[in-house]
Amino acid sequence: MIFTSIEQVELPQQPRVGEGFTVVMITNGEVPFSQLILRHPDGWERFIKDQQVTYDGDGRYRFQVPPVAYH
Repeated sequence: MIFTSIEQVELPQQPRVGEGFTVVMITNGEVPFSQLILRHPDGWERFIKDQQVTYDGDGRYRFQVPPVAYH
């Protein structure tokens, strides 16, 4: 079943600038093109997708945010 809603997002307690971190998204079904978009106040954007996303089953997606994406 294709997802219709995001049920939960798990964020790190205190991410550190210059270090990578993980974001977990839990949905109610399969996400065909899972991605996370990071937007900084200065207008800079980074898409976390493809090899940086792991499907853990049961609608649980793990996004590996690289250090360069959080500055």
